[in-house]
Amino acid sequence: MIATAQNSNSASNVRYVVWDARTVGDNPEWRDRFDKVVSFFVIHWIPSADQPKALEGILACLKKGGEGLILISTDVGSRHAVRGTVLHLKNHPKWGVYVKQYVLPAGWWSRSIKDTDELMKTYGCTSVNCEIATDHISLSELQFKLTAKTLLSFVSLIPAEEQEAFLDDLYRQALLDLEDKDQPGHIHCVAEFVVMHVRK
Repeated sequence: MIATAQNSNSASNVRYVVWDARTVGDNPEWRDRFDKVVSFFVIHWIPSADQPKALEGILACLKKGGEGLILISTDVGSRHAVRGTVLHLKNHPKWGVYVKQYVLPAGWWSRSIKDTDELMKTYGCTSVNCEIATDHISLSELQFKLTAKTLLSFVSLIPAEEQEAFLDDLYRQALLDLEDKDQPGHIHCVAEFVVMHVRK
């Protein structure tokens, strides 16, 4: 990803680095140095117990008066379809053998908005606006299968020669649970995420 970013968006005033969000704020070169920080759909890849530390690290990079915009996938509304999909597959007579031991690597944000607001204030944020945003997406069969192959890491656990049959079964199950009533044959996905807009 870094190589792609460097190749497509290089500039003399832009530097790309990889750093652990939990400790980025400890770097004296970056602490209190930035006017803006953004984090879009990254924090949920950090174990849930470490997510507050990652937010603290990111926000420590903000100058006084600086702004942060952070988006994190959430399950506060308990509508995240991926968890249900994994549970269904673990109990599937054909596919369960491949994914039985699979552990979902994502940790969705589970704090309430009130708790999230209070947490941001403990990191020195003077202005905090947090809310849950919902995005409705309708996916065709091809879009659904491509999304599954891209986002659901357990697809790689299925033998290569079985993956098309697996994706067909996954799509059929999704149709039963999530068919878009306005577009038959499409899957209606609901994505919920917490939007945190803060100022130090």
